[in-house]
Amino acid sequence: CRLGDTRRGIYQTTIASGGDEAAWSEARQACGQSSSNGGVSRGSGMVGRATLGVGYQSDARGAMVIEFEAPGIPATTEEGWAVLGTLDLDGRFAVRQSGHGYAGVSLQTNQSISGFDGDFIIGDVRLGYARYLGAGGQKLSGGVVVSQANLQGDAVVTEYGGQAEYQWGSGDGWWRLNAEAVSQDYEGWARDGGKYDLAIRYLRSTGDDRAWMVGAALELKDADYHGLSYFGGRVFAAAQIPIRENGTYFTGSAVLRSVEYEDVIFLPSRREQRVHLRAGIGIPTPHENLFVEAAITHSARWFNENSGFHSSNSTGGELRLVYRFGQVRQ
Repeated sequence: CRLGDTRRGIYQTTIASGGDEAAWSEARQACGQSSSNGGVSRGSGMVGRATLGVGYQSDARGAMVIEFEAPGIPATTEEGWAVLGTLDLDGRFAVRQSGHGYAGVSLQTNQSISGFDGDFIIGDVRLGYARYLGAGGQKLSGGVVVSQANLQGDAVVTEYGGQAEYQWGSGDGWWRLNAEAVSQDYEGWARDGGKYDLAIRYLRSTGDDRAWMVGAALELKDADYHGLSYFGGRVFAAAQIPIRENGTYFTGSAVLRSVEYEDVIFLPSRREQRVHLRAGIGIPTPHENLFVEAAITHSARWFNENSGFHSSNSTGGELRLVYRFGQVRQ
């Protein structure tokens, strides 16, 4: 899910894949929707983004399910259509000269229409405090995070833990160093354990609604069953660029992730690489802050040759209504 490929990531929590919970903040921050614990403004208030639309995957099954290899038997493929929805809310409160409280909520859902059935709902809640450290846009924040993922109506995994972030920069650009540690409680003992993430990203935005981000991260998963523990890393980038004065914009993101699972006696070693690409165009409607966004996506996964798992590729498309709302009071 760190790829932004949530459809695949959530389904993997039910099989022997070591899949992660969802994390969507990287792309949101790149598009000017920075969370309330990290922006440069010192005002209070709330900002949000809601989307609703339909999506298609050429191999919806392969995009979500890891399949064992069997000699002479090709991987099973199945396309799929689904209703897609997201909601992101970020707010600041108790604002003082020295700092402010922050809170946030994120929800994502996928409800199948036809083809492969991969319904899910994922949500997370964040709450904490950010303290200004002086000149140079320095800020230190920390808080708690709780998330849960449901697949086909059943709870799959609950995460709870803490996060901390150090921010510095000035003008249109700033750096963020973020650390997160959570305990994962799965339906089934094998994947229970800790998950740790350390990421650094550089974000830049200008007054003409142009924004971009690049970053890199390390991740570590500790599972009760050692074969589901792993260490890996990822690099990512995203951008939103205005292309017409009427508010039409281009948006794009790319993530490359590589992990190596812990060796288990009598089982082959497993290394996994994933890529997720998304490119879209947003067009304003006559209603203020409401856009129509069309995008194409591609996700792929590769395993080492002797892993015993099929690789997969899936290309898709999305058509969404995007609504942005709220404000920060100075």
